[in-house]
Amino acid sequence: MTLLVVFSIGYNLAKSYDSDGLAAGLISIGAFIAVTPQAHGEAGWGYIHWGYLNATGLFTGIIIALIATEIFVKLMKKNLVIKMPENVPPAVGRAFAAVIPGVIALYVFGILGYLITKLGGNSLYDLIFNLIQKPLQGFSQGVGSAMAAVILINLFWFFGLHGGNIMDPIMNALYLPVLEALRRKYSIT
Repeated sequence: MTLLVVFSIGYNLAKSYDSDGLAAGLISIGAFIAVTPQAHGEAGWGYIHWGYLNATGLFTGIIIALIATEIFVKLMKKNLVIKMPENVPPAVGRAFAAVIPGVIALYVFGILGYLITKLGGNSLYDLIFNLIQKPLQGFSQGVGSAMAAVILINLFWFFGLHGGNIMDPIMNALYLPVLEALRRKYSIT
């Protein structure tokens, strides 16, 4: 689920900037994989535990997709691209144009993930989970947060905006990891 969300955010954000959405989506996935801890065990080294790809990794994936796409789009707008001759098909030209910004964005996240692992012993995923997502999940478990969500949804409707659609990504980022943990705890399929 997280990989789909990461790709979709990168794709749609780049399209909103009139940039190459496919390249941005793929770069977002690459950046997410670059900072995701790789496990080792019976299957060997280098696989990603499924726990990072389900709802618990969603919040981290959203942040990484937004930042990676912003880096990619800014570098594309600065014209830091490989120029191809006029007789090259447009699809090939777009692919080569995305190489330098994409590699820079991936290197930024690769170095960031490496530094966090070496300095703190944790991964970027654990850092974001413990500093941002866990406190928000704790907030989301109270009656006050449920009332605040309902008030905000109705307030958005008052101004003519679809409150449910606006609050849905926020509520999913808060509640899906909790629902996933409950599903695992009680073995609900």
